Amino acid sequence: MRKLLCFILVIGLLILISGCYGKTKNIIKDKNFQKTFFNKEDKIAIMVSKDGYYESEIEIENNFSPDNIKTETKVVTCYNSGSKLSTKIEGIISLHYNIGNVKIIPLTDLEAAIGYSKEKSFDFLIKPKIIRWEERWTEWSGIADKLIVEFEYFDVKSNKLINKIKFHGECQFWNFDNEVDDLMDYKEFNQSIYNLVGIQ
Repeated sequence: MRKLLCFILVIGLLILISGCYGKTKNIIKDKNFQKTFFNKEDKIAIMVSKDGYYESEIEIENNFSPDNIKTETKVVTCYNSGSKLSTKIEGIISLHYNIGNVKIIPLTDLEAAIGYSKEKSFDFLIKPKIIRWEERWTEWSGIADKLIVEFEYFDVKSNKLINKIKFHGECQFWNFDNEVDDLMDYKEFNQSIYNLVGIQ
């Protein structure tokens, strides 16, 4: 009986520390921005974020002195992560707007994106920014995957920032089948985008 209880306790603990979670936080909202602000006829441009990265510590061994091991910090760039993020945003909101009204523009500079959006008669602009994109191969390293993204929503005509949302997602230890990309499939991520543009 005691062995059974111990087994149940261990399984429960593994479940508790496994899996992924996500949370969203509204940083700023213009006082005139309401949920009824959403209009399916609006034209929305989505910028491309610069690719995410993270710092990883690696051990470097001196061949002439095996006992002398140094630890250095290496910057790991997650290539194409910016494009993946913009494509995901487009997929989430395009179903709620008229066909062709939501488009990705291949620009990372805000001033250039605002100018382009005005030229192409977009109403609003989404500026996503990857703060952390950590692909840690959790099943092997024991280090949690992490995704932290900030979204800014601009009125193109006035250049005004009208909304800003932050999403934080993390895959915990003992999670054997998830990647950072999968954190963008969580309802909290979708809700971040809905809150950003006013979709109920």
